[in-house]
Amino acid sequence: MAFPQASHCALQEPLGASLPEGAVPQSASPRRKVLFFYQDFGAMGGIERYLTRTVEWLGVRGEFEPIAVCCDGTPLYNALAAMPVKVYGLPGHGLFAKSFWRSLDVATFIRLYRILKLEKPDIVHAHIGLVELLLFKVLGYPVILTFHGYDTLYSSENAVSPPKRVFKALTRWLFRQTVWGLDALLFVSRSEQSRMGREGYVPPEKQGEVLHNGLPIAELNERAKAVHRPGMLRQLGLPANARCVAFINRLDANKNPLQFIEMACQILQQAPEPASLHFLVVGDGPLAPRVQAECAALPNVHYLGYRPDVPELLAVSDVLVYPALREGFGLGLVEAMAAGALCVAYASGGALEILDTRDFPELRECLVPIGDFDALRRKTIEMLAKTEPEAERLRQAQFQRVSVFDGSRFIARLESVYTRLAPKVSVILPVFNGESIILRAVHSVLNQTYPHLELIVVDDGSTDGTLAQLAKVDDPRLKIFAQPNQGVAVARNFGFTCATGDYIAFIDADDIWLRHKLATELKTIRAQSPDSPACLVYSSYYAVDESDALINLPGIFEENGDLSQVVLEHEGIFLPSTALVHRQVFEAVGGFKQACYHEDRVFFIEACRQFPAYSTGQRLVIYRQSLSGRCRSVLKHYEQALEAELSIVETLRPVLSKDEIDSLSIRQMRNLLYRFLMYNYTEQARELHARMQREQMPPDLFSGKKGRLALLSLRSGINFLAGARLFIQGIFRQALAPWWFLKMRDYKTPF
Repeated sequence: MAFPQASHCALQEPLGASLPEGAVPQSASPRRKVLFFYQDFGAMGGIERYLTRTVEWLGVRGEFEPIAVCCDGTPLYNALAAMPVKVYGLPGHGLFAKSFWRSLDVATFIRLYRILKLEKPDIVHAHIGLVELLLFKVLGYPVILTFHGYDTLYSSENAVSPPKRVFKALTRWLFRQTVWGLDALLFVSRSEQSRMGREGYVPPEKQGEVLHNGLPIAELNERAKAVHRPGMLRQLGLPANARCVAFINRLDANKNPLQFIEMACQILQQAPEPASLHFLVVGDGPLAPRVQAECAALPNVHYLGYRPDVPELLAVSDVLVYPALREGFGLGLVEAMAAGALCVAYASGGALEILDTRDFPELRECLVPIGDFDALRRKTIEMLAKTEPEAERLRQAQFQRVSVFDGSRFIARLESVYTRLAPKVSVILPVFNGESIILRAVHSVLNQTYPHLELIVVDDGSTDGTLAQLAKVDDPRLKIFAQPNQGVAVARNFGFTCATGDYIAFIDADDIWLRHKLATELKTIRAQSPDSPACLVYSSYYAVDESDALINLPGIFEENGDLSQVVLEHEGIFLPSTALVHRQVFEAVGGFKQACYHEDRVFFIEACRQFPAYSTGQRLVIYRQSLSGRCRSVLKHYEQALEAELSIVETLRPVLSKDEIDSLSIRQMRNLLYRFLMYNYTEQARELHARMQREQMPPDLFSGKKGRLALLSLRSGINFLAGARLFIQGIFRQALAPWWFLKMRDYKTPF
């Protein structure tokens, strides 16, 4: 659907500096902060490399500002500290430093609390910790957990003793409770997602989503191609004709480096030319001292420790052996496939997904059954024996397969998750001759507790000092457009063509938002519709008159989901200033209908027929009812008022059934009759009532207090409905005046 642009529009940023017609400025919204939380164990493994790359990529792309929290003084901390990002260190020593029980360290929680209060992140992206996640949620932050596959901690398979079974049961219960409060749960592989569901850690209703890790595939390939093999071998102290088999991974029991060393020993004993065959062990971890000692006792088996030049090492490695017993994903496999090393791996978890044989049957050659040591040894020997054409064919298949794990895909999907939790909001404010009121509306938007917004003001041909008032506002998030007077529908539609936000909100020039309006509505979306952002959110309001005196407290609707029938039967549930919609909603509806008097109600009726709607259950807007407003002034003329009221029926006729049209017509006339009576247009009310009787109105049409007062007013000649309205407003002005004064205090003074 194309939305009409306002004619002769000039963008002013700041006021007076015109850009070409239709130009849209770059967003001036502050970057959204993502706090990465990971209490690392002092080694540079797969999760640590995931974090350094993700933080680096986010920092370059610019939409999100990464902030890292990890253990002080670790390799991860040092790597992040070398980047232009904020890094905070947590205590990495003491009684709890090397175990799961670090979650009970009070010093960690105190430090973490202070960091959160200082930075006020928009999102917390955690990679370990259950108790810490509860802290994040209690403090009100949107929380993502990426589950990488934490070895045996979350596995029932090794719970053989009663104490272990009790511990696993406790861990399972705590994980399930924590998962319910998460705003997003990401798994690095389908196997981890399936395992956690199968073993009862994740309830069926909260399965999360799979987001495979990403790597700079092209960069890894280019780095490997640029390596001068003889020179790199000399640098490693190896002969120029050396053939290399590599193990590159974290040195712990699950990754199985000791089995690799045992396999190397057996292959060297059987090799026809053992002098030219060398085995490289690269990595760090709890088994590092033992691995180093065993390598030192063996010829041609070299312990290299942790190395940052993995692509270069892979370039001189003929085969990478990956004997991990359980694998969340397997970054080392992806690196090897990108760099051109032939791979041999146990068919475990993420490794099985990386070496997916459905589209690449050649990759079956790379997999052996988990734990089958003899098969692993035989397959490694087979890889070393391949001719160059055979090896090149397999390398090409590996590279084609691994391209799906390119970092650009990964970071784009991750940013979509972040955007879902901390979206940018475009607020559209149409104004006509709003010199005396515009600044309160503008500042109520710019002072929202949720800062990631842009405010698009469309001046609809004002002839007073509205633009001069707007020129006083110094905020880069404010964008001002001007058009000849064409009406509020055209102004809102044009505002949408300039909007860059993920969600669209509206505010009228005489209304005011409470400071937490957007934050509350976005929190409602996360709670009600975490996986389906294309929805509507609505709130209730305080009705005030032109002097800001409280005149009405309408009921708060709290219905959620499919409100298509509810919004047809009840007007006033949705007002533009009380709603927040995803931009897909606006696009699907096609914007506001210009020829309809009730363009806003038509918009929300059509939106609710296509998308779910959710209530905040709160009053978040101060809605001004003006004596000179359009709704009030049209009541003076019966035919004009009736035509305007029924214009909604004609507009919706193509999309509603005949029964819905008939029901809507009679309800619109009833609502108009109520307004006639409330504002003392009694003759117009009687004329309309007579017409409704001729058209055989339903007997229950005037049910409820308002309906009974309306019928009594028509029959007795005394306007009880208008009297009831004035009486209620008098009560509000007198009894609630002190409370309302305190509530309005921040909104009656300049912002």
